[in-house]
Amino acid sequence: MTQSEYDQKDLNNYEKLQNEYKKLLTEHDELKSDNPQNTELEEKVKKLTEKHKEIQDLSSKLF
Repeated sequence: MTQSEYDQKDLNNYEKLQNEYKKLLTEHDELKSDNPQNTELEEKVKKLTEKHKEIQDLSSKLF
């Protein structure tokens, strides 16, 4: 693959991660508004943190 193909692949992955993060954030907000004491909130926060880290890592690679 050429460099631009690798770059495009990374960019597509970056966009995918951002969309996954937005979805998780929406799910978290819905859970929180339904029941702030919901035990699933902690798990959502962990997933959000992991996705955020992936986005940061890829972002530093791209930019």
